[in-house]
Amino acid sequence: MIPSTAVNPYHLAQHAQSAPHLGSPALAHPASAHGLPDQAVAAHDTLHHLVDEDKPKGPNDKDLFRDTLLRYMGYANELTAAGMNSGNKLAAKLNPAAWTTVFAYGIADAFNHAITAHEDNLKAGKDSKEAKARAASTFGENIIFHTLATWVGPVYLAIKPAGKLTELVFKTLIKQPPRAWPSIVGVALVPFVPKVFDPIVDKYLPMVYNPASEWVLQKYLNRKNDKHVQNNPQARAIIQNYNAQTPQELAAQNIRPVNINA
Repeated sequence: MIPSTAVNPYHLAQHAQSAPHLGSPALAHPASAHGLPDQAVAAHDTLHHLVDEDKPKGPNDKDLFRDTLLRYMGYANELTAAGMNSGNKLAAKLNPAAWTTVFAYGIADAFNHAITAHEDNLKAGKDSKEAKARAASTFGENIIFHTLATWVGPVYLAIKPAGKLTELVFKTLIKQPPRAWPSIVGVALVPFVPKVFDPIVDKYLPMVYNPASEWVLQKYLNRKNDKHVQNNPQARAIIQNYNAQTPQELAAQNIRPVNINA
């Protein structure tokens, strides 16, 4: 299997004009194994760097929207949902404003992550087209994150069920009206909700989202790159060099195969 971090020959083709030595047929093989000039070896290493994963952030790097008290802005709807557990009229009136607040928070956080992803991809050497595509993918991932961990999950999987359970306990075991207790229990849960839902969604969402989004991104980028290759004779020659090799040979070089009629 070709590793997901394998070099895409399109990167070679796209950089053909800015680095003419990349058009050499010898680059159909590992640069260092064929005694190429240092300039070619350095260029080959740079291309490998283009597809490296983003480096993890240091322990002192804080996410403004996720790692500070601003995170609780995303739980305003849980407070009103907790109040509505006991039929509180004020909570019902404030509920639309609460949902507006949490939607604004989630979208702002998604934009923040998308902008950061765009800048990081440009710094890593990605072209503008790929950087924008990956930023859009990051935006989508964060919208799904907030749908599960901020907007829907906490209210319908924690606050409302806790209110119903409290009401049931009072009616069946204590034999007393629950009064405000369903709301009190709901409000008491709010500080703990991020500590439960955020890690779960953070862990399992990428397992599903990342492979799917990467497949879509590659399809999109390859379609765009086909135009570049077809209109650039030097790029076509580079791709032809790769197409002449077997998938096994490409895998041994950590290079992805490209199926186009160059």
